[in-house]
Amino acid sequence: MTPDELRSAVTIAAGGPPASPPTSGDIDARGRIAWIESRKDIAILKVAAAGQVLYERPLSRHDTSNWGYEGCAASVVRWYGNRIVLVTQEISWSYLWSVDPERNVDEAICMPWTWIIDGDLAVWIDGDPGLLCAAALPSLDPRPPLPYRNAPEHPHYRLQNRESGFIDLWAKHMEPRFIETLSLPTKEQRAAAAPVSGFFERVEQRLFPLLDSAVPPPARLLIEAVTEPFVRAARWRIPNWQPAPVWISVYWHRHLMSAGRTAEARELLSVFDAIAAPLPESEPEYGWDPRWSARDGQVELAARHVRRQARAQAQTCRSGRLPQGWYCLFFHPAPDSEAPGSRVDPATLSPAVRYAYEVLVPTHPKDLDCRV
Repeated sequence: MTPDELRSAVTIAAGGPPASPPTSGDIDARGRIAWIESRKDIAILKVAAAGQVLYERPLSRHDTSNWGYEGCAASVVRWYGNRIVLVTQEISWSYLWSVDPERNVDEAICMPWTWIIDGDLAVWIDGDPGLLCAAALPSLDPRPPLPYRNAPEHPHYRLQNRESGFIDLWAKHMEPRFIETLSLPTKEQRAAAAPVSGFFERVEQRLFPLLDSAVPPPARLLIEAVTEPFVRAARWRIPNWQPAPVWISVYWHRHLMSAGRTAEARELLSVFDAIAAPLPESEPEYGWDPRWSARDGQVELAARHVRRQARAQAQTCRSGRLPQGWYCLFFHPAPDSEAPGSRVDPATLSPAVRYAYEVLVPTHPKDLDCRV
């Protein structure tokens, strides 16, 4: 709708002109119109039909009384059945909303970096190295993450819809540079996206198809740590945030070196190099293959992600410094605590990660060196 058409539609649906010019809106199959007005630089969601305003909600999530507050705005307003999906911008962050105006229920996800919406799927870059986060719309239920290359540049990436089902990934720092095109999951793959039973074991089988004996312990630790986003519950629905264990293999390597267990440290690096070798750093990611089942696709993508992380983590072990743009708070004390690892609930950790965590905590691990 043009601005004039939107204003006219709002006036009819609400029984009078809007208090301020509506900036975006959408009409559902029942004739209800949802639109955004601005009040003191705060985006307000309103819903109206048959001459009556049915719902009104400010969309600010930060302290609006702060003298430095710069307001919030909405860039997306769409009906999905009885729910409204919105994207707002506030304090340099984006938030993905799902609002049920009839039940007066809403939920929001922070999308700190670049994002796109493709039909019933939202995809964005968050805090998982080398992975795009994904959520179903309008439920905001988690969907399997999507691996991508060149993770150290992630704060300077942008996503762009190329055509239905594909997204382009660009590095926008300094000179724009194309990275790769990723295929998003098909409708069928999205609908059957529940976590795979025995997921870690299936990833192991994909990485070590010819191995008759047990998988090397460093490999199991890496697999559990870096594929945790494929099996965890929705991070945005966990009441007490805790840091991800993604870099615990680097802590473990440092522990082995400091304890004089240099042969084990060399074995860890050798295992990581062997895992990474079949996937050259120069080879792009491609995303979902429409021929995959949802289960096989999750395992295949996770295995490729493990290979890329094996290379990145081996490099970090050797350099002693995290890739630029990444940091780790896994053993950092919680606020008002001096206990290492007190941000973490050990009961939520997978077996190999928990074992390493319980061995490392008494050693008071220092934070990994980072270049943010």
